[in-house]
Amino acid sequence: MRLALLAALLIAAAAPAPADPAVEAVTLRYRVAPGQVFAHRIAVQMRLNVSGPPEMKVPEALRQGMDGTVTGRLTTIVTGAAEEGGHKVLQGANLAADMMGRTRRSSVGPLSFILTPTGALRAPDAANEEDTLAKQLRGHIAGVLFPLPEKPIRPGETWSHDVSALMPDGSPFRVAAQARFAGRTVVNGEPCARIDLRGTVPRTSIPMPGGSLAMSVTVWDVSHFSLRTGVPIRQEGWVRLKTDIAGTDGKSGSIAADVHLRVDQVGPTTEELAAARRLSGRAPVLAVQPGRRETPASSGEVASAPGPLPAGEAPPADVPQARRASAVSSITLRAPAPGDEVRGGFLVHAEVPAESPAVFGVFLVDGERVAAVNRQPIYYRFPPGSIPPGTHTIGVEVYGEHVAPLGAASVRVRVVE
Repeated sequence: MRLALLAALLIAAAAPAPADPAVEAVTLRYRVAPGQVFAHRIAVQMRLNVSGPPEMKVPEALRQGMDGTVTGRLTTIVTGAAEEGGHKVLQGANLAADMMGRTRRSSVGPLSFILTPTGALRAPDAANEEDTLAKQLRGHIAGVLFPLPEKPIRPGETWSHDVSALMPDGSPFRVAAQARFAGRTVVNGEPCARIDLRGTVPRTSIPMPGGSLAMSVTVWDVSHFSLRTGVPIRQEGWVRLKTDIAGTDGKSGSIAADVHLRVDQVGPTTEELAAARRLSGRAPVLAVQPGRRETPASSGEVASAPGPLPAGEAPPADVPQARRASAVSSITLRAPAPGDEVRGGFLVHAEVPAESPAVFGVFLVDGERVAAVNRQPIYYRFPPGSIPPGTHTIGVEVYGEHVAPLGAASVRVRVVE
């Protein structure tokens, strides 16, 4: 009996102790699958504070871009598998921006990405997107899919991370930041890893006529990433942009812009689930735990379709008479015609019924999405040299709100130099 007891004690001593979640390393990865749909509610509050002499005026464009609120919904749909363990994803956003008492509603996307397990994103050249708002929001939308550390991390460990952001005029800037694994958390019943991030752009002085300008940027972010899918369940971030202006006459002033961002994962709507089924060809996969779906009963919070083009932005005059292409649904391809021989700079123009809820179009070359426009009429002129000579399939996909596909059309054309 004593020998048996001693043997049992020795075996128990040799067995590893249960892992302590407080110190156990975690490996964050995006574990997604075709058919999954992720929905996030977005709220951004921006405030501009100006101090200085009465004659100091702030450019109107800056006020309009940095004083107000943006609310909306971001939809991410996993449409298929890609090479090296990655996945093809489409992202679209329905936003309402209230700036200086004026409200602008817009639908952006779908933007196409290849998402790797660690969050590296590859996408078509943003220069191919004609809509300015879509270009400016690409970085913000992709920012929900945060790059993840390559190696396992333990609580308290830090690593460097670059944050991409946009100035009010749409120009990009990068902030060198430090990320820290703050430990495990549970958000809405979902086990998560909390990542804290802080970055700064040191105070930089810029000479200017009549004085000087000094600018600094500080970024904070707290994100809770699902240990199951890698997708953030909740994000909260702050950006402070401070500019001090000094004139040669001794007068000085400052402009401070504060941005507060809150992103929460919510349950998908029935429209989003239907879109996931149509885009992936598979039954939709719930990305949230069944006990916390929080599926909205309606889509009232999402923005409506944008209005017609402003004056001076009518379709080009070289659009020929309507021809029915290899039609799907009610999309009519007005140009080019099947079998056309086209040269660089050719126009593709899709027509949809006037009562259609279409809000944006995506243009494809041989099945690859290469450009997107957020407007009606839906047309795009391919830049010279963007498509190599030869026979190609040119396609158009038309989408409504919630990234819901409405129809598509395509033609085979021959591109010549």
